[in-house]
Amino acid sequence: MGNMVSEIGLSADGAYHGETKIYFDQKSQADTIIHYSFGPNPLEVQKYEVKIPLRVLGDKSEQARSYKVSIIKDKSTAEAGKHFTPLQEVYHFRAGEYTDTLRIELLRNELSADNNKPVTLSISLEGTSDLPVAFERQNHCTISFDNYLSEPYFWGYFQGIYWGSYNRLEYLKLLEYYDHDPVTLEKALMDAKYMELIINMKAVRDYFLAHPEYGIKDIPDLSTSIPFDE
Repeated sequence: MGNMVSEIGLSADGAYHGETKIYFDQKSQADTIIHYSFGPNPLEVQKYEVKIPLRVLGDKSEQARSYKVSIIKDKSTAEAGKHFTPLQEVYHFRAGEYTDTLRIELLRNELSADNNKPVTLSISLEGTSDLPVAFERQNHCTISFDNYLSEPYFWGYFQGIYWGSYNRLEYLKLLEYYDHDPVTLEKALMDAKYMELIINMKAVRDYFLAHPEYGIKDIPDLSTSIPFDE
């Protein structure tokens, strides 16, 4: 505690006395790592904006104040311009507020859909004359992201009944009917919502019949299993 008090300038009664400083607004150690996967999202989704909360220690200002963000190179595998939009030279903390958001744009196009190993981008805040950094020893945040969609364990159980042999594009299309969330699809199966699944898989089959360029031809015809016009 003594080191922390010394580092940020707290008095014995816990009050802060000193210049305004910036830091990552992290509530726990878990907040230092952000995980994201493009995998379950439609192929049209090619970018994603990560929002990292920031806070100032001290007084807010009537004017925007500058700060910088640095890449921790020995802890990063992501490449600027390839896996994420290059960082700005300078960022500005908004005026009149104690909190702000650092936004970093991730790019999907160059991420392998077949590799489950994520790329990482580790960053730290860099102080300026406007805003020094508050916590030098806790000044880091890591974004871990990929484009991988693993084959679900239940696919083989229903292969030939509701769908064909596993194909990532077929699974991805089916997820569109379940909020792009594998857990939602799994729950529907656990809840035995089979008629809903049949209707959705018929739509998936119709889509790939209309798009033969994808080469997906072994989805069972479930139209006779639907007792009404959906």
